[in-house]
Amino acid sequence: MENVKIEDVQSIIANYFGKESVSPDERLREDLKADTDDIMNILASIEDKYDIVVEENDLANLKNAKDIVKYVFAKM
Repeated sequence: MENVKIEDVQSIIANYFGKESVSPDERLREDLKADTDDIMNILASIEDKYDIVVEENDLANLKNAKDIVKYVFAKM
């Protein structure tokens, strides 16, 4: 299993939105204007990369790259 790095998660998010980069604190909904489908697609990439399953009831807590990294660490 691959080690989770904030830069990798930021890269997945940035690539999804066609941006060069995003900050660790940039909020998916508020700052990047992500809708539910966007977030689900990003998290599907995270699940594939780190071989985890993101639980539906945890989605509300995943607001930015830092939150996603903490979540992935907890699932590994």
